[in-house]
Amino acid sequence: MYVLQAYEYQESHQIASTTGWIFFTLLNAYYGGALTMFFTSEVTLPFDNAREVSQRPKAIERGQSKKDPEP
Repeated sequence: MYVLQAYEYQESHQIASTTGWIFFTLLNAYYGGALTMFFTSEVTLPFDNAREVSQRPKAIERGQSKKDPEP
């Protein structure tokens, strides 16, 4: 077990540990912000009522909003 205890004091272990914690911190910050934006964003539909859906079913399938021109 002396070999494993001595490894904690080596420079390579310190570099690997520091790099790992920096990567973890950046990843946590990025995904924390992304999930916050995902769960707090309001879902908007590209139509107001069922009549608009029946009038332009192909536009809804393509993801066009009512502001986009019909091709």
